[in-house]
Amino acid sequence: DLGTQVLLASNDDPHKKYVAVVFAGTDDLRTSLEDADILTKRFGNNETVQLPDNHIKVHAGFNNAVFSHNIWEQVYNQTSRVLRHKQDKNYKLYTTGHSLGAANAILTATAFASQTGEDALPNAVKSINFGCPQIGNDYWRGYFNATSPLREK
Repeated sequence: DLGTQVLLASNDDPHKKYVAVVFAGTDDLRTSLEDADILTKRFGNNETVQLPDNHIKVHAGFNNAVFSHNIWEQVYNQTSRVLRHKQDKNYKLYTTGHSLGAANAILTATAFASQTGEDALPNAVKSINFGCPQIGNDYWRGYFNATSPLREK
C-alpha cells in the first residue's frame, strides 16, 4: 500500500547547489491504479493550487497522485523549509521522475511555479524527466507550451 513515493535530496557543493524532488514510477498495484485512472480533471487541488482556465484538464490518476493525501502539501512544505533554511537564491530546484514519476514531477513543478505571493519560492524550478506519458488535454498542452513557468528565465 505504498502509492506515491517521493524523495527530497539536496547538494551543498558550491558549484552544484540544488534541491531535487524525485518521484518513483509505477511499481505496485496502487500506482498501477493511478496509471489506469485516465479520466481528466482540473489541475491541482482546487484550493491552493490551480490554473486560471477551467478547460485545462489533466490525467486524474496523475493529479490525484500529487494532490491527494496531502502529498503536495508535504512536498511543498519540506522543499520550502529546506530552501528557506539555505537562504540562497542560487540553489536550483529540480523535479524529476520516470513514467508515472515523470508526470508527477511535471505536475509538481507546475504547482511550484504557480505559487504567488509569500507562498512563491525564490528559486526557479526545472523538471527533467524520462519516459513521460501524456499528462493532459489540448488546453493543458496549449497552456504549457505558451506560458510554461518552467522555461529558462
